[in-house]
Amino acid sequence: MKKQLKNAIGAAMAFAGLFAAICTMDGSAHELLVRSMGVAAFAIGAWLAEAYDFQDKKQEEYDRREDHDPYPEEMAEHPVGEIQ
Repeated sequence: MKKQLKNAIGAAMAFAGLFAAICTMDGSAHELLVRSMGVAAFAIGAWLAEAYDFQDKKQEEYDRREDHDPYPEEMAEHPVGEIQ
């Protein structure tokens, strides 16, 4: 329950921050302050909601493994240009 509440609060904070950053009227008083606070609230809310890729607990499963020998053994046995 605690994790769900943290995720819900983070999602609401991210949405409110995004709203403040985007919907602030151009030329209004303290426009830069409101927009920068909105961006900061969005970043903190997304971190609380665990929306970033580096917060994924199962990252080890999705790591890309580099294959240094892309051709299987049976492909190495056939010479190039052989007519069958």
